[in-house]
Amino acid sequence: METGIKGFTVGRDNVEVMGNMACTLDGSYIQNADPLILEKLKVCKDLSDSQVASIETLLLSGKTPYGNANPLNVASCSSDQKSVLYEISNTSFSS
Repeated sequence: METGIKGFTVGRDNVEVMGNMACTLDGSYIQNADPLILEKLKVCKDLSDSQVASIETLLLSGKTPYGNANPLNVASCSSDQKSVLYEISNTSFSS
């Protein structure tokens, strides 16, 4: 059985054990990670512009449990999507 991160792909098993280390991942890893990475990133204090862009790319991919976010607006968001967007914006833009 192979383990570890291959290229820029972070599988579910790796995301599960990553914990707060997910906050240090480069955007390239985030957008190619298992969608579980979004749950790990909710606790991050500061996210770089690259990380935020990668989170948006992952959300827009339609591969997350939050569904296809395209087009995304407050009226069309599910409660789960609103929760993720709130967490990300609250974390990313807080002082």
